[in-house]
Amino acid sequence: MFSAINTAVSGLHAASRRVEASASNIANARVSIGPEDTRTGDRPRQEQQPQDRPARERPVYEPVRVYESTVEGGGVKAEFTPADPPPVMVYDPDDRLANEDGMVGRPNVDYAREFVNMSQAEHAYKANLKTIATENAMIGALLNEVS
Repeated sequence: MFSAINTAVSGLHAASRRVEASASNIANARVSIGPEDTRTGDRPRQEQQPQDRPARERPVYEPVRVYESTVEGGGVKAEFTPADPPPVMVYDPDDRLANEDGMVGRPNVDYAREFVNMSQAEHAYKANLKTIATENAMIGALLNEVS
C-alpha cells in the first residue's frame, strides 16, 4: 500500500530535477564559450563524464536534460545528462571571448522548449501530490472502518 507513496515521491523528485535543469539552462543561455571550449559535436560517452575531460575541452556551461528511467518495484530515477546539440557559434564581436571573425560559442538553449519542460514538470508535480493525498485519504478511510 505504501508503494504508491514511494512512487509518487520519486515522481516529485524527478519533476523537481526537470525544473532545476530547465532553470539552469535558461539562466546560463547567454554564457559565452571561447573558441577553445567549443566542441565539434562529439558527446561524452556515458562512462566519460564532462568533468573527466581536460579543462580546455570543457565548456563553461553545458545545457542539461533529465533522463528518467523506471526503478524496479515502482518509481522513477532522474539523472542529468548533457543536452544535444552542442554549443552553437553566434556573431558577437564585442564579446571578450570572440574569435578573430567575431564568433563566440553559446549553449544551444531553446527557451520555448525549456518553458514547456517547466510546465510539464509543474503538472507532474501536482499529479504526484494528488496521488499522495489520495493514498492518505484511503488509509484514513480504512483506519476509520477498522476502528
